[in-house]
Amino acid sequence: VTDTTVTCHRLVGHNYLQWSQSFKIFLIGRGTLGYITGKIKKPSVDNPGYEKWAQENGRVMSWLLNIMFPETSSQFLL
Repeated sequence: VTDTTVTCHRLVGHNYLQWSQSFKIFLIGRGTLGYITGKIKKPSVDNPGYEKWAQENGRVMSWLLNIMFPETSSQFLL
């Protein structure tokens, strides 16, 4: 069983510092902070590791969307 609760903080703009620190702690615990910092680089599409990278990157992006209010997440999607 995996816990899908990312954080109790949802980004509304004025709470960015609290929200970002909470999300950073979550990402560190999942070993995925590098997707946000850029340390984990996107491999080329023909690289054997691309599928794994795309799956993990999509997971991190969905976590981000789930901890934003709709007004904020719509800007992130664009």
